[in-house]
Amino acid sequence: MSQLSLKGVSKYFGGLAAIQNLDFEVKEGEIRGLIGPNGAGKTTVFNVITGELSPNAGEILYAGRLLNGLKTHQVAKLGIVRTYQLVTLFSGYSALENILVGFHSESRFSLLDLILGGRRSRATDIAQLDKAMEILAFMGLSAFADAQAENLPHGLQRKLGVAIALAARAKVLLLDEPLTGMNPSEAQDMIETIRQIRKEYGTTIILVEHNLQAVMELCEKITVINFGQKIAEGEPGQIKRDEKVIEAYIGKNAHAT
Repeated sequence: MSQLSLKGVSKYFGGLAAIQNLDFEVKEGEIRGLIGPNGAGKTTVFNVITGELSPNAGEILYAGRLLNGLKTHQVAKLGIVRTYQLVTLFSGYSALENILVGFHSESRFSLLDLILGGRRSRATDIAQLDKAMEILAFMGLSAFADAQAENLPHGLQRKLGVAIALAARAKVLLLDEPLTGMNPSEAQDMIETIRQIRKEYGTTIILVEHNLQAVMELCEKITVINFGQKIAEGEPGQIKRDEKVIEAYIGKNAHAT
């Protein structure tokens, strides 16, 4: 049985189909790539899964439960958590404080308390502090626990964004271009981190990424969309050879040449 499935999902903006009759299923513990040219609809797929957008048609199921109609925070409480193309952090707060915000759904304090209530409210829950430090250590960020998020290098900011998702107890982690802006060394480090997340936490991961080499290296299965429609799906070796995929990325005329 799949952990997450989309069945005939469509999303329209006016007369434009951002997603059209999309089907795919992701098994528990899988690392799945979701790729396609710019404007293919990849981020829109993430938005309808997480409840940020409502699909016009079709069903989104998580462990057999219908997600259609749920609010974003309700989807997150079920364990479906995402990151964004642009790093979204509480920039004026430390790395540790950012992780603590990730715990807000299970905390005795409200999100407002965690952000504005001062260190006293945050430090009261020792168990959460311990968990936060464990996550920082796992992500290789222990040395930056007290550093302000806005002062971290870009690669570490992206890792902190993933760490916050782990603090939110992600069972399905949607990574939207996690390697963007990274140099080759940083990108390889993030690839290894994603592997370790699956290994240590058993997390199912769906990856949107333009670094196709990284996708081929990391993912067991890849779904390719173009103009909101699925054009191919399979293992990396199959995707590399697929004529429709090649044409979508480089154009039919260029491929023929």
